[in-house]
Amino acid sequence: MTAQCLLFFLAGFGTVSDLLCFMAHELAVNPEVQDRLYEEVKEVKEELNGKQLTYEILQKMKYMDMVVSESLRKWPPNISSDRQCNKEFILDDGKGTKVKVI
Repeated sequence: MTAQCLLFFLAGFGTVSDLLCFMAHELAVNPEVQDRLYEEVKEVKEELNGKQLTYEILQKMKYMDMVVSESLRKWPPNISSDRQCNKEFILDDGKGTKVKVI
C-alpha cells in the first residue's frame, strides 16, 4: 500500500511539474498573455487584502484557467493512449472516413 501511495504521489507530481514547465515556456514566448495573467493575479491579490487564497477565489480566476487549459491542450501530459478501437466507426465528416479495428 505504501508503494502504491508513493507511486500515486510521484505520478501526480510529474504531470504537474510538466504542466508548470510548459506553461512557463508559453508565458515566456507570449508576453501579452503573461501581462494579462499578471494583471489578473494582481487584481486577486488586491481583493484578498492580506487574506489567504482559497479554492473558491482561485476558481474565479478565469484567465488563469484559460492559460492552464491551453497549456494542457498544446502540451498534454500523456501523448499516447493505450485505448484501442474495438469496432469499426464511420466519421460523419461528409467523406465517409472510417476508423478501423487494428
